[in-house]
Amino acid sequence: MQSLTPFLRRFKLPAADSPLRLMGAYHFIQFLPLVIRMVLSEIFEIVAARLSQGLIRLWRKIHAGMTEKQRHQMTGTPALLRY
Repeated sequence: MQSLTPFLRRFKLPAADSPLRLMGAYHFIQFLPLVIRMVLSEIFEIVAARLSQGLIRLWRKIHAGMTEKQRHQMTGTPALLRY
């Protein structure tokens, strides 16, 4: 584990003067990919939710300006099923 100390110095982390501190840094580096993955997944969920809300608003705006006949022509609903 002493070979990890130069790696930590490159990132300006405190030197591993005690085995406990070295183990803490080792576990931090070990779980960093998991933390990054969790953060990116949260960001992706937020972006996906905002995008879907925007698409729903756009869909409603497009449909608001249409007549009933145009709306059914666009969605492909047969005339017999409309009434």
